[in-house]
Amino acid sequence: MTSFGATGRALTGLPSNAVWAVIGGGLLGLVATYWDDGWHTEIGRDDALLPPHLLLYASIGMVGLVLAGWVLVGLWRTRSLRATLAIPGLALAVAAGVVTAGAAPADAAWHAAFGRDSVLWSPPHLLSVIGTAVLVVAVLLNTGHMGSRVSRIALAVVLLGATEIVVVEYETDVPQFSQALYLPVLLAVGLGSSGIIRALVVDRAVVTPTVLSYLVFRLLILAPFAITGWTTPDVPIALLGLLVLDAPARWDRARWPAAGLAVAALQLVASASGVSSVPVRPTLLASVIVVPLLAATLFAVSRRPLARAGAVLGLLAATSLLVMPHARAHDPGQGTAVATAQVSADGDGSGTIAVRITEFEGTAGREWTPGRLVARRAGEVVTAPLVDRSGVFAGKIVLPSRGLWFIYAELWAGNTVAETWLPVRRDEASRIAARRSVYLPAGTGDRPAGEYLAGAGLLALGTALIGWAVIAVRRRQAVVHQVL
Repeated sequence: MTSFGATGRALTGLPSNAVWAVIGGGLLGLVATYWDDGWHTEIGRDDALLPPHLLLYASIGMVGLVLAGWVLVGLWRTRSLRATLAIPGLALAVAAGVVTAGAAPADAAWHAAFGRDSVLWSPPHLLSVIGTAVLVVAVLLNTGHMGSRVSRIALAVVLLGATEIVVVEYETDVPQFSQALYLPVLLAVGLGSSGIIRALVVDRAVVTPTVLSYLVFRLLILAPFAITGWTTPDVPIALLGLLVLDAPARWDRARWPAAGLAVAALQLVASASGVSSVPVRPTLLASVIVVPLLAATLFAVSRRPLARAGAVLGLLAATSLLVMPHARAHDPGQGTAVATAQVSADGDGSGTIAVRITEFEGTAGREWTPGRLVARRAGEVVTAPLVDRSGVFAGKIVLPSRGLWFIYAELWAGNTVAETWLPVRRDEASRIAARRSVYLPAGTGDRPAGEYLAGAGLLALGTALIGWAVIAVRRRQAVVHQVL
């Protein structure tokens, strides 16, 4: 199998079995990510060798082997490092692979230096998402005009899924930040990935099979999660609005703003019907403020792909400025475990939750006294007293809005504060009980200036990688049109 470089020379392309290995690794990585999110929701942070982490490492290793083989075969066939790096997509794929692999140690160093920052939108996590998505783009640069239609669509599905990971916390009902941010980010990643797919995959009406196949994939992963008791993510039916992008060519100028409006309208329907975990009010707020501006911008630059990409990236950048305040909700950033306790939460179905903590073990000589209950969701914090009732720490807390909340019990031993927690749904009349760790909270102090500088550096690296990918897509699109 061959592909064409900028000069039209035949260069080494990825064989079909390697392409399917990338597709398989990508899909496994998506499953592992949703599993990991559920694990952190239900159990919390444990260690690097969690089952979902191992599955994620396996998926990364599978793709890494493909990249290594691609480079070696390129060197063997071309006998030139320069010619090998000229293979369409290869240099970008290697750079993206290095960034993706490096995001894990960067995340570990981040937590070691700055403590609690257990959010998907932390700079190391975003860098990992960007690296993964750009790696898939690089493979499409090489194979988007070759091979079978099925493999091209499958790669497009992996790309859409990789970009959509940035909203996983909203779709699993554990938002860290304002839920009004969900729709703008969904629009940015949906329109952005669709633009790349339309540019690199030669098939007509490519967005429709990509979106439909992705939604089928999301439906398929619901069953094993539900059966095994893990948090089940929403199916983002709002992405069906992207099908407007496959409208006839004569509607070219209107298709992009129309797709944005369609996604927003479908998200309002999903929120109102309960299909989406994001409520109507924040969705409506985003629709009124953000969507008209985005639609007008896309209409104005519809004939200029780079300007269109800039508009979408601008939306994403503007949205990111709104998430600077520290949020603590999902994945409680556990530090050193100092004891265990039996924790229970009884809901009455109307938002009042009774919490009990008993049977302390492994207290290492500490005498614990009750502090308070703290419930967190999407940056909203509610507190209530926690009292000692004959050795049982108990309290009641009222949750103000629907959805999944994280209820923490703060405990004191002298001047040392520790905490334990449970995830609780506001409107369920049920009892949750589990043996939980009592741990020292990690990194609860103010953010140092170094954290902002380090975050800016990681995001700048991710932005540079995105810029490289956008330029490569435009150049590749021009070459493919000339050759074909």
